[in-house]
Amino acid sequence: MGRVRRRHTIDKICVDTSIFINAKNESERGSSASKSLLKSIAAGRIQGVFATITLAELLNGAYRVGREEAEKVKSSFEALRSAGSLVIGFDESLADMIGSLCAKHNTKIKPDVIIVASALKGEARAIATRNVRDFRMYQDDISIIQPEHIR
Repeated sequence: MGRVRRRHTIDKICVDTSIFINAKNESERGSSASKSLLKSIAAGRIQGVFATITLAELLNGAYRVGREEAEKVKSSFEALRSAGSLVIGFDESLADMIGSLCAKHNTKIKPDVIIVASALKGEARAIATRNVRDFRMYQDDISIIQPEHIR
């Protein structure tokens, strides 16, 4: 028997790096849902929350292609910010949240916990990701969903 998945109405969502990558790779499963979520954020229908680690991860890949690709990533983030999205920078309060989450879940600091802390700091209702398994331990802290389950 298959699992019934609820659809969530979300007005403010944190977006994991995997959504951006999935949206670019049209041959991947769920690419259209990832693309649709990013378009909704760009149009201001959903407020996006982004961790600076997400920008860093995307820029890492972009710079490997070339400076022009990195400039496109930066421009995309600036457009998202102009549409009302929040980009959560790394400061003392974020560091405190990360330390607290790592202690609570007995884990080391890695990008996923930085994204969770950024989502909580930005008061996002959920984290959209293609890597639900990577965020499973944080399900009691914030909802973890795939873009197909957002309406």
